[in-house]
Amino acid sequence: MRVLVSFGLPISARRILNVRNLIAPLAFAASASITLASTAQAGCTDTFQYYFEVKADPTASPPIPAVPPTPLQHAVPLGVGSSLNALMSTMNTVNTAFLSPSSAFVWARGDAAPEQLGGGVWGRTVAGAVDSTSKTTAKLDLAQTTILVEFNGKLVPQNLNASFIDPGLTRGTGVCEGKLHEEYYGYQFGFDLAKFNIGGEGANVHIGLTAGYFNSKTKDTTAANEYTKQAGFFEFDPDVSVTINSPAGSFRAEGQVPFIGLYGALTNGNFFADALVRQDFYLMTFNDPLNGLSNQAQNAYGLSAAANIGYKIQLPMNWFIEPSGGALWSRVRVDNINSPGGAFFSGLNAGTVKVDDIESILGRATVRVGTTFTASGVVWQPFLVGTIFHEFADNATATSHASNRVEVTTQCGANPQITCKGPITSGPFAGIFEAGWDHLAVRDVSTSTSRIGTFAQYGIGTALVFGNSGWLGYGRFDYRTGENIEGYSVNAGLRYNW
Repeated sequence: MRVLVSFGLPISARRILNVRNLIAPLAFAASASITLASTAQAGCTDTFQYYFEVKADPTASPPIPAVPPTPLQHAVPLGVGSSLNALMSTMNTVNTAFLSPSSAFVWARGDAAPEQLGGGVWGRTVAGAVDSTSKTTAKLDLAQTTILVEFNGKLVPQNLNASFIDPGLTRGTGVCEGKLHEEYYGYQFGFDLAKFNIGGEGANVHIGLTAGYFNSKTKDTTAANEYTKQAGFFEFDPDVSVTINSPAGSFRAEGQVPFIGLYGALTNGNFFADALVRQDFYLMTFNDPLNGLSNQAQNAYGLSAAANIGYKIQLPMNWFIEPSGGALWSRVRVDNINSPGGAFFSGLNAGTVKVDDIESILGRATVRVGTTFTASGVVWQPFLVGTIFHEFADNATATSHASNRVEVTTQCGANPQITCKGPITSGPFAGIFEAGWDHLAVRDVSTSTSRIGTFAQYGIGTALVFGNSGWLGYGRFDYRTGENIEGYSVNAGLRYNW
């Protein structure tokens, strides 16, 4: 299929262009291809000069509708709108913020005999919502142009079509920012065995198993946008402007994440430490009308390890202050995403998106302040808590590869009355031949998506012990805020000890 490309000027205004200048719109297309649609405040930013629009072709099968001026972002898998960025950000959010592993709340008997054995079972649930932003930087890895080679005014050989790669194609990037809304809930259960008052020194150790389930529904909330940019692709007329159209995000994802893990905890007086290793199984479903995705299943697998340490400082009148810190490492491996291609190119832009392993190194510093009192046989421990989180890992990266060579036919090259050629500036024909610019195609685009960065979490809640029944529990509400995130969550848990 050939798609007619126009530079928004009448044919009479077109002049001879060199190959590198003609390649520039392709570079812009690739740099914007897997990024987010613009918003009025912060959207796509590019330094390239070109755009394209599709002329209607009712004779094609299926018919090709007209498309207004827009970046050449449609020629790669998941290239329309913000689908890949939404996917990456969804996984970052799930992995780094809302499935952060931590050991269950544990309890140690104060009157335990040396080496006394015990244990407990517990469960907890969490629910919340979050809005987040992220930036994706994209660059072109491989693009080609089909050229007509001419020497001394004659084609060599006649009507030769040559595949030509210009290093200038890979120069330049596009940076876009988009928004996501996520709603989630989850639950977790555990069982552990304990040894109390080890060696009569007061230390207690718990070893246990845990399993649970997490559900996340994410939608891209980036709005449609129009923005005016300078085209400036003719040297004699550098001030040509055009209105570019960016589509509203249409990506939707639902993730079901069952997980299993092994945890341990150590307490000794006011000191505590814990660690956990967990395996996550991401069972996802994608919907994205702009890219032809409809209830497409997608899997990923995560492994994580976490450690925490803290100390409770007792204050007068039953008050306390408890500083603590922790770290989480995780790695998520994503199966290749097979895209059927969107309606924009009648599915010819089908291909594969390879998401590199998503690593997270999340650190936290927390201060909890509270008091303890007894009422009606129940021990209450209300508290306020503040935490700073920071993601230390590098950006998440991916590569999009188009299976087909989607040819974009220039209007200049398609019109036999217009001479559209210039010197070849690189490659095997550099400085020798001239090329009639006929077709352009983009095959590979790489992207780098920003992480969640630094954010604060403020919480209020209470822990409680139901007398000597062996039951204890907690409930809390948390609010998160940062440069790239804002949201809330509620969670509660219950434990029985023996």
